Amino acid sequence: MKERKCCHLLSCAVALSALTALSLPVRAQAPPPPQNPSAGGKTPAPVIRTTTHLVQVNVIAEDKHGNPITGLTREDFRVLDNGEEQTVQFFSIENTDAPGRAGTSPPSALPANTWTNRFDRRSGIPLSVTLILLDGLNTRIQDQAPARQQVIKLIQQLKPQDRVAIYTLGTDLRVLHDFTHDASSLLAALARYQGHSGPEVNDSNPDDPDSGNLTLDDFIRGADQKVASFQKIIRATMTASALEAIANHVAGISGRKNLIWVSGGFPISIGYNDLSAGSFSTAEMRQFSPEIQRAARALNNADIAVYPVDARGLIGGMSASSRSVPGGNRSPVFSPQTTGQDEIATMNEFAVRTGGHAFFNTNDLYGAMRRAMDDSRVTYTLGFYPSHNSWNGKFRELKVSVKRGDVRLRFRSGYFALPDRSPDDAQKTAMLALAQSSPLSATAIGLTIHGDRTSTEKQDQLKLVVQVDPRDLSFVQEGDRQVSILAMAVIQGSPDGKVVTQDSKMLNLRLKEDSYRTVIAEGLSLTRILDLAPQTSMVRVVICDTRTGQAGSLDISVPGGPRVPTPKKR
Repeated sequence: MKERKCCHLLSCAVALSALTALSLPVRAQAPPPPQNPSAGGKTPAPVIRTTTHLVQVNVIAEDKHGNPITGLTREDFRVLDNGEEQTVQFFSIENTDAPGRAGTSPPSALPANTWTNRFDRRSGIPLSVTLILLDGLNTRIQDQAPARQQVIKLIQQLKPQDRVAIYTLGTDLRVLHDFTHDASSLLAALARYQGHSGPEVNDSNPDDPDSGNLTLDDFIRGADQKVASFQKIIRATMTASALEAIANHVAGISGRKNLIWVSGGFPISIGYNDLSAGSFSTAEMRQFSPEIQRAARALNNADIAVYPVDARGLIGGMSASSRSVPGGNRSPVFSPQTTGQDEIATMNEFAVRTGGHAFFNTNDLYGAMRRAMDDSRVTYTLGFYPSHNSWNGKFRELKVSVKRGDVRLRFRSGYFALPDRSPDDAQKTAMLALAQSSPLSATAIGLTIHGDRTSTEKQDQLKLVVQVDPRDLSFVQEGDRQVSILAMAVIQGSPDGKVVTQDSKMLNLRLKEDSYRTVIAEGLSLTRILDLAPQTSMVRVVICDTRTGQAGSLDISVPGGPRVPTPKKR
């Protein structure tokens, strides 16, 4: 299905979608004012968190030459949670090099006027995939072309088992090409992409004025700093929302996914420094904790390992190794005044937190990306229920080891022991808003939709039968009922990508045991009759689980397209 004009109409200002109540965002506007500093002049520190009482850890095992090691068993692994050994209760191995894994089984055919967000029914996507994000928003235009050439080189040498999707980030997140192993179609899409030439990066890092007048220089410097802070707010919010949207898009694909993030940096520094040691003013700080938390949580929930690749290549004066930020009890802080290594600290932090690897200060971008793609050839997944009962929100460090001494392991560094509670109203609003506005369909909740036009002389209508996979929903026992509360949004779009109309409602499912068992066995069916606007050509349907924040979304083409007005008789 095309992603797509209606989808593109919903992608405007991805950055602001996470902050917008159930309305579709428009092009980037001025962000909300900074929050007031807390007592003592300190602002709460943003942290990257993931939450689940079942902790799953994807582990890459390599020999000293970087080759994957196969044949390890559950008994070979030892997992420590804050130093306490855990019992591995779930264990699986994913080997994309195994016989029969290079190809994909053909997808099942869908009936006419039927659409689904399930990859296995659309294109037979395998369990392991690679996502490439060409980040023009955070990369200077002169660095984008060389990086793009390295991506072309990578695509030209795809292996049979490789499945790749390419996305671009500029003033919005766009789908350059969704998952495929067809190198020619990927290359054709790359040929049409010329990069993003917006002012965001240059405005974020203005040159120091030198007019010869100190007073004038101070005035210019202050004005430049306000523009720089504004641009960094826009860049940070848009990037976090884009990462969350990509994660939601592939959440329905099981197994490890690799995200190759080709970028020139990230405008927030998340480190373990003392806030009071910073030289910036807390009055100009902007708290990005919600956006970054949601992005990091979505990446981990979707089993995505992040591989940042510095599009700038070799940089003089920078260490060749990426800067790691160790875990610990000190609270991470952020500064909008970041340059050089500080600007890539957050990218490295995403890699550490998700079990990926960061590549900085190298001209061999192709080699870095190829290594990232090869990383998931053999993946071990370890699952355990933590023996502690301290769900207090604090960071807990994970350590994984094997009995063999010649194995190098890579895994995410830990998790935050967040209590298992539903998102608050603001989080629910943001999650539904992102699902509405994202240019990518969300797949955490499986949807299959059949649409029939039921027009009359007075009203053009579309009957939608929405099949929801109940296994993706959370139900809670309340008395003799199984309860799940869903938010459903329907947006109509025109051929030129504009929003025509939208509405949302809450669905309170309270099922008795027999009805619940029937729904689990046969699926949940929802029917909506839409009054179509004359210019509507596409419809987006969004279902969001208000307890977990998981979402499913799907764009469908209106059968027959927009209604053609009947000429009036003279």
